[in-house]
Amino acid sequence: MVELSSKENLLRLIGEHGTTISIRELCDVSGLHPNTVRTHLDSLLAAGEIEREQAPSQGRGRPLWLYRSAVAKVSAYELLAQILASQLGHADEPALTAKAGKRWADMAETPGIAPAEDCDDAVDQVAHSLRNVGFAVSLNPMRDEVTITECPYASLVAEHPKICDVHAALISELLTRSGQPIRSARLDVWAKPGVCVAHLNRTDRSPTRTITHADIAEIAVERTDDEKH
Repeated sequence: MVELSSKENLLRLIGEHGTTISIRELCDVSGLHPNTVRTHLDSLLAAGEIEREQAPSQGRGRPLWLYRSAVAKVSAYELLAQILASQLGHADEPALTAKAGKRWADMAETPGIAPAEDCDDAVDQVAHSLRNVGFAVSLNPMRDEVTITECPYASLVAEHPKICDVHAALISELLTRSGQPIRSARLDVWAKPGVCVAHLNRTDRSPTRTITHADIAEIAVERTDDEKH
């Protein structure tokens, strides 16, 4: 199970609060000493993960500093950390992995996005949603493969390989929500270093003709026979 450090927990609390929050309030909800809170806040400020502003003056003394989350991607990472802590400790239960994928899909989807018009649009929406949570994504011309790079969670995979199962569940859930006849066939993890590939089944397309290796071998045999004559 992933345990959040006190600094990560403060970052989560700031993000969940939604609006600005004071050091005193953070001490109350976290149970940490004010000096510890200040040290972590300084570190988070330096990293650009939070912002601060002064509260309106209320008489004597310096105005309080108020803190808020600075970057949307921070909440994405922290949500995954929560999913890991609450779900992946029971990674042998597929239903929990699927549930984690659904929770992450709720976060990844762009608010107000319309149902997909067709399968191409569904794949485009999946790519857009994956980018929303920090991945670099590219699509092949047929739009039946989603290549995923620059995974922001790669450093956690070695210790928690089930993260990749959550990613697969996320892609499957997004495709299901599209309402289109397209499903995830498989996710190749680290197809090469730093690259994962999701293969999709599309029922809206089929090739005019498929030439197999056996067909090629048969043609080669026929050609050899002709040359002998």
